[in-house]
Amino acid sequence: MKRAALLISSLLFVLLLSGCTGVEKANEIIVEQMQVKSGIDSIPEYKRYQEYKADGKLDEAGQYTSESDSEVDPNSIHVSFASNSNLEISYYSDSEFKKAIDIEDYYAKPKEDIFAKVSISDSVHTSEYEFSEFRIIEYKENGERKERDDLKCDFKNSGLVMRLTKDLVGKRFSIEPVGQFRMRKINLNDYYTDEAGSKNEIEGTWSINDKDTQDESIELNPISSYIISYKFDSNEFFFLNSSPTCYYSNNEDGVVVFDQRNAIESTEDYEIELHKYFDLFLVTDRDRKVVINGQDELSFKANTEVPLQKLKYGDRVVIETDKEWPTLENNKDVILQHHERTPEQGYRYTVLIPDKNQTFLFDPDDYTYEHGTIEFSCFGSIVTNAIPLEKGRKIVYGEKSAEEGYWLSGDDHFVIVTDEEETRKNLEAIHFTP
Repeated sequence: MKRAALLISSLLFVLLLSGCTGVEKANEIIVEQMQVKSGIDSIPEYKRYQEYKADGKLDEAGQYTSESDSEVDPNSIHVSFASNSNLEISYYSDSEFKKAIDIEDYYAKPKEDIFAKVSISDSVHTSEYEFSEFRIIEYKENGERKERDDLKCDFKNSGLVMRLTKDLVGKRFSIEPVGQFRMRKINLNDYYTDEAGSKNEIEGTWSINDKDTQDESIELNPISSYIISYKFDSNEFFFLNSSPTCYYSNNEDGVVVFDQRNAIESTEDYEIELHKYFDLFLVTDRDRKVVINGQDELSFKANTEVPLQKLKYGDRVVIETDKEWPTLENNKDVILQHHERTPEQGYRYTVLIPDKNQTFLFDPDDYTYEHGTIEFSCFGSIVTNAIPLEKGRKIVYGEKSAEEGYWLSGDDHFVIVTDEEETRKNLEAIHFTP
């Protein structure tokens, strides 16, 4: 670098000694070096300017003059098109969007209306940016800008940007596409459902980027990512559902956490559904001693209620008793999952607390079979009408009639309710075998 500077200095010294011509040459070298250092040579607009200059397309004032300027129809309308880096826009002279407009130097005739297609540029890193309008500017002879709201058209429904009428002949206009960033508005809704299925208000706490709120809606910066979580009273409520689906929920701590969302992702409202813990009461058919989930042993008389307390859907309860309890098999409040004898010659039953909100509507009339008829039963009774069944319930089936030479296939004649699609598939798979 020092050697280059020394060389330039020496050269300038020699040129200065040569007189005026040398001074002019020195000035040219200085300007050239400053130009290189500034980086202006790499700017597209400057490159285009230099091309226009070389092609003789600049007037004495350095302004661009088209070769066709002298050929411009005096009955035309000059329209220029401003750019917007956030929008991708194509202009057309017909409503079918087939005749593209060359926006570099556009002179239009009356009745050659201007249409456009608009989309958001991929460079916009947020879902909260939208096209707003086309602003139409008229340029007066003195260079004054005047916004012409009276020339705006129903672009949203027709794609029409501007009508070019006879009274606009000889005037100059600019069409400016305008977009806007919206604040990201998110509605927050939390409630609990009771046993009747009704929604009830609740005062949980939302947290947005670690900032707590109990407001029903929030507004966020449209270009920032965000993460939302929720806290509730875990002594009174348990988590049921959320929208969008959360990635973490904990009934012990009363915490629900959603995935972090980036600015480019669509905006969604958030909803939390809770339920109060509840108690169930099982009626014993005889005198018995009972231990619930390993707690203290209690004694109950026949036809009295055995309480199962502070339950939530999906809980498994282990009941140990000194006598068999066959009525648990068809109890409508719990689902018997397993039973066994204990080393103390007692009985151990494991029951599931079903989710009343997730049911499959079972209608026996929906299912018919070749070579025979089937009889279905639930809770120990034959099913003749449609009934809702929670996940985990057992649908027992048996042969009601069969054609000669056919019998009901399989050994375990029951179907366990899961999701609707799989349950229907398993019911439809029942068949008679020759």
